[in-house]
Amino acid sequence: MTGLIIILVIVLFIALYPVIRDALKRRKILMPAYTEGLTLLLEGKKELALEKFKQAVTQDSENIDAYLRLAELYFDSGAIERAIKILETLTLRRTLDKSQEKKIYQSLGQIYLKTERFAKALPIFEELVRIDEKDLTNFEILLRLYQKTERWDESERLLKKLASKPKDKKHLSYYYAELGKAVLASQKDVQRALDYYKIALRYDSTSVPALIYQGDYYYANGEIEKAIENWKTVLNHNPQHFPLIQKRLETAYYDLGMYEEVIEVYENLIKKLPEDPNLYIALAKIYEKKEDLKQATAVLARAPVKGLNTLLAQMNLVLLELKQGAVKKSEWVLQQLIQQLDTQTENYRCRNCGYLSKQFEWQCPRCFAWETMKKQGIVATD
Repeated sequence: MTGLIIILVIVLFIALYPVIRDALKRRKILMPAYTEGLTLLLEGKKELALEKFKQAVTQDSENIDAYLRLAELYFDSGAIERAIKILETLTLRRTLDKSQEKKIYQSLGQIYLKTERFAKALPIFEELVRIDEKDLTNFEILLRLYQKTERWDESERLLKKLASKPKDKKHLSYYYAELGKAVLASQKDVQRALDYYKIALRYDSTSVPALIYQGDYYYANGEIEKAIENWKTVLNHNPQHFPLIQKRLETAYYDLGMYEEVIEVYENLIKKLPEDPNLYIALAKIYEKKEDLKQATAVLARAPVKGLNTLLAQMNLVLLELKQGAVKKSEWVLQQLIQQLDTQTENYRCRNCGYLSKQFEWQCPRCFAWETMKKQGIVATD
């Protein structure tokens, strides 16, 4: 009986040997293509790596990581539609496990965000939230996408769900503040916007965006003193955000005829930020409007003298001195230089994705990261 079993095993081995041999050969071919692609990728040889990953997926259609890397390389090379097609095709597979699904949707969602295809990105991130409710980053991105598409009820439901998870209260206040701003911009439910600002301030009473936006709301509705109170609170706790408040505050005080109060605010700010030349320039311009050139000159004489912005302060100082008795031609030349500098603007770039904006944003409009917009220096506008 034992001899018969041994004979059967030998016969079976002989019969299956060609199949086993071919499988081993395929395995030997498969692994080098994929692993060589990884090696080339690490060496920065992207074009060669792309060819290897193409071989890998041809030889093994179940190698999901090879498909993902191939899509990424196509995207990096500018073949965006090919990258999207690969990933969209992968989402149709029914044999994927949860980990693979998440990687595919994550890659596809990021491409949609980077190419600003927000309508297509929305269902992708809905799926990602369904796949993994613990990944708060996807919650945050989905919330922003709901806001962009004016889905306020969905935004509120998702935000309540997000608030129930461990999260920094400061950022929760940001979410409610931005939601209020988006609702107000749509002009469909202004009262709801105010409610969101109040919720934001319950999470963080010194939330800069919430205080600024709520101040804008009050000002638009004729409650100017309330608006001023909001903006002064920003300056009391975060004086470095003076550029965001300056025009708002000056306009509000002028509407009320309260010029002296503006001077007091700026003097207090100079005590907190004595190295910021913009504060001296702003205060001097207030005195100029009051036709008090002597006091305006005295203010600029106190300004720091180093840096590009300080140059603008010094030029204003020279101009004021000329106005008080110097040569008219020099005054005209300096005025032109001041106007040239004054029409320049600061660019802001997201340190996360590189998005460039001419205005400050709390949350990057492209990648939705918070507090990543940084000054890029002075660049002349067209």
